[in-house]
Amino acid sequence: MFTSIPKLPSRQNSIEKFSMYMTVENNKGYSTIKWKTEPQMHCNIELYKSRHYKFATSLHC
Repeated sequence: MFTSIPKLPSRQNSIEKFSMYMTVENNKGYSTIKWKTEPQMHCNIELYKSRHYKFATSLHC
């Protein structure tokens, strides 16, 4: 049972926000939230960004 809400790690930019997911890990009785990258999604977003100017400018990264 959780005794406190773990702090959510920060992400650097918009591409990370759309290409990552959260995992909850238990370490010595404490739950931590970690971000995991989905490489294929990250690659697809980078490719789309390189081909579409409006999309790239909307990302602010």
